[in-house]
Amino acid sequence: MPKPSLTGLRAGVVGPRGIGRIHIDSVRRLGVEVVAVAATSTASAREMADELRVERACESFEELVGLSEVDVVHVCVPPGSRADPVLAALNAGKHVVAEKPLAISSGAAKRLHDAAERAGVVHAVTYNYRFYPMLQAMRHAVASGRLGRVHLVRGSYLLDELLGLGGADHWLLHPDQAGPGLVLADVGPHWWDMVEYVSGQRIIEVMCAMRKVREAQGEGEDSAAIMIRLDGGATGAALISDMAAGYGNAIELTLVGTEASAWWRQEDPEHLWIAPLEGPIEFHVRPQRPEGVRPPATLQLPGEQPMGYLDAFRDLMAAVYGAVANDGAATTEFPTFADGVRGVQVLEALVESATNDQWKAL
Repeated sequence: MPKPSLTGLRAGVVGPRGIGRIHIDSVRRLGVEVVAVAATSTASAREMADELRVERACESFEELVGLSEVDVVHVCVPPGSRADPVLAALNAGKHVVAEKPLAISSGAAKRLHDAAERAGVVHAVTYNYRFYPMLQAMRHAVASGRLGRVHLVRGSYLLDELLGLGGADHWLLHPDQAGPGLVLADVGPHWWDMVEYVSGQRIIEVMCAMRKVREAQGEGEDSAAIMIRLDGGATGAALISDMAAGYGNAIELTLVGTEASAWWRQEDPEHLWIAPLEGPIEFHVRPQRPEGVRPPATLQLPGEQPMGYLDAFRDLMAAVYGAVANDGAATTEFPTFADGVRGVQVLEALVESATNDQWKAL
């Protein structure tokens, strides 16, 4: 079946700074036109429109979602400000791509999901790490039984962003915008989404210890150690920190099985290691197109050209816009608002566990 054409689809972006730039870059690489942006003020929107070569700067997100020429609305504002533009876009019948976490509470996230389902539009959350081909290959190795029974999960998400902020003005340091978690809300959902996506098991219980390492710069934790129990019998642990000096954006996932173990890390995204019980370690390379790698997984790159974060993000957008162009029918699986709700549910359980110093069931 031929892929639906994305020609003629047009996007509007609410919150074009920061991650909004990545959204704009990604859809433009697909041939989608970005026709409008909205920011915290008309002046800010005009500044970003000029910088990013977008024709229209809107006075508000309400103006943007009301534009007939906008097919898909990207909501890239902080979590505490996310619900209103998402709901406005859904009420206007627009397809919506929202940043993660979807909302600052699971109740709010569920309301957004239900509204999106009632609207009958395409809705997506940016769990873009699912679109690294070698994570897809790792998932296939689990599903095919290559690892046997997965019984241990280990990983981390370490970065040093907070060490360079230099003040408490950033939205990430304000609970009313970041939500009840800080680093857990900012990057943690990516890690536990990868765990469930790759392992095929659901997290059913969590334990968490949170810390604030920095001496100033607003409220909220910046480092956490978590333990998880999954419905397939696996247990796991991870370290998550935004105060990890020397770590720009380090993500790692290891699955330990009864027949083999597998590990992947974002700093070397082209490679997947599988270590069987007997025999040598297997070294899988993305250009070889291992089993389980699905389109549109960067196969447009020449075989020996390395891929990275922007490519995975672009592939997520290709899947979303493919569904938009195909009257809502997805030709490639992608994370929806249902996955966004799930991410916030795990986040809330972790925060409650850290608050009460005990295991918390989901």
